[in-house]
Amino acid sequence: MMGAPAARDTVKAVREQLFAHGRPQGLLPALQLLLDADARALAGQIRCPVALFYGVRDAITPIGAGRWLQAALADATLHEFTQASHAPFLSHQDEFVAKLAPHLEASA
Repeated sequence: MMGAPAARDTVKAVREQLFAHGRPQGLLPALQLLLDADARALAGQIRCPVALFYGVRDAITPIGAGRWLQAALADATLHEFTQASHAPFLSHQDEFVAKLAPHLEASA
């Protein structure tokens, strides 16, 4: 939520929603899959328009990963949010939507 004007309030709301019905059961296996699986070799096989949205300050998914993915994909556009971290769709919502909308319109 880095760079968001109401970061604390948004994080609190997301946390409340996430844990509203107890601890998410699928989260740990999904995170383990991310640790165990390496699908980088498959990236070149993706043949559709891809929009990548990365926060430059993201410590979870570094911008370098987004730049690598853009280069590996045949038809990818990378949108970098210089003041954002992991969730630019929350912290920079207006800018995010402004970049997403043309991609969706062109790909529909």
